[in-house]
Amino acid sequence: MEAKDTVALMVGTSWLHDLGSVQRLWAQEVRSRKGGATERTGLCLVCGERRPLLATIPEPVKKGAVPTSGGSNEGQLISINAAAQGRQGHTQLVNTPVCHQCGGRAMAVLNHLLASDRHRRRFRDDGVLLWWTRQTAPDSALAMFFDDQPEAADVQHLIDSMDKPAGPAAAERVDSDAFYGLSLGLNNARLVVRDWIDVPVQEAKKNIAAWYSDHGVRDGWTGQTRYVPLWLLALSCGRWQGERYAPDSAPRGLEAELLHSALHGMRPPDRALALLLQRVHADRRVDVPRLALLRLLLNRSPDPQDHLMPQLDKDSTDPAYVCGRIFAVLESVQETALPDINTTLRDKYFSTAVSAPSLTLRRLFADSTAHFKRLNRDKPGAGRALESRLLELYNKVSDDLPGHLSDVQQGRFIIGYAHQRHEDLAQKRAAADRKKAAVPAQAAPAPDPVSA
Repeated sequence: MEAKDTVALMVGTSWLHDLGSVQRLWAQEVRSRKGGATERTGLCLVCGERRPLLATIPEPVKKGAVPTSGGSNEGQLISINAAAQGRQGHTQLVNTPVCHQCGGRAMAVLNHLLASDRHRRRFRDDGVLLWWTRQTAPDSALAMFFDDQPEAADVQHLIDSMDKPAGPAAAERVDSDAFYGLSLGLNNARLVVRDWIDVPVQEAKKNIAAWYSDHGVRDGWTGQTRYVPLWLLALSCGRWQGERYAPDSAPRGLEAELLHSALHGMRPPDRALALLLQRVHADRRVDVPRLALLRLLLNRSPDPQDHLMPQLDKDSTDPAYVCGRIFAVLESVQETALPDINTTLRDKYFSTAVSAPSLTLRRLFADSTAHFKRLNRDKPGAGRALESRLLELYNKVSDDLPGHLSDVQQGRFIIGYAHQRHEDLAQKRAAADRKKAAVPAQAAPAPDPVSA
């Protein structure tokens, strides 16, 4: 047993802390310890009543409850130890009058929330977010958002429910429930309040639904929209290690900034786009988490031209978006003509094509002639389809290929590239399904009775 452990005593079948006499005795003990040498009486800022006031907060936040990159300590919500720190030289709670009842309840609830898996979101690098609602009934939509891996069906149900117009009966009902969020950090032994949210529950759910809608990515192979959890969006700006992201490589504080953006319905931090592009250039990897974050950043841009659909937009004439599609088709041409090649176009030219598409795409378009010769010989049907698609896209921008792209334009290039790749996957899946359906049922092998 250690000094900071919590101990409960039982006599017979009764817990002592449940007895009214023990609670009154302990309340007197707390008042004597935390009321100061001379007990003060005044107006409590919390309850608004005139009561005996605390000299210091009665209970600290437990050690390790708030993640921190430094040494873990107990945390004090209010700590004014020196006259130079307080207004007019006063220390402790002289300028922050809180009664014994409100102070004790506040710290007890705060430590309870910090220990709750349901109402706590610990950031992987530093800090924690606590959330609760005015009414005690659990809300599945809010709990889903703070889950590490929300179900796509639950997310889609939330989006649909927010998009559905309210009927006359629902419009007359006023939902009085409120959502509260408190973001805390720890500086040495003092708690730091980083963010405070106080909005109606419906507004919080609306912001969360918009968050998912703005970053959902259409998976070409499955044909479903994928939604990425918050922690993975932040980690996608980290370093890729062959088969996964390096666990501690996410930029410091980015997860908390993205959470702030989601709950407030605001734009993500400006630094996220530069960080994401840096990792895409370094790793030459565009996966679902990175594509989702990129789409979120552009969909929350003030320029409507940056707002993109979750799947391929065949009618878009945006040069950056079309250039990304061209690069994807050129990559498909190479893959179809040389399926066993070790170094692909993406390995060699993706980074330069994203930054300076004019020079790179013209060169790759000219080099594709050799690939089409091989395709016309070995796979004429695939060659004609790819050539038609490439010429159609190239003619859209051939007279005005952009020389250099800004960060936002690079984002549209990457999304155009990914959308075209997903569209190619969807077509391959459809072709495989048609081929499978054309096979007679009797041609299928009989199932193994043992494995069945």
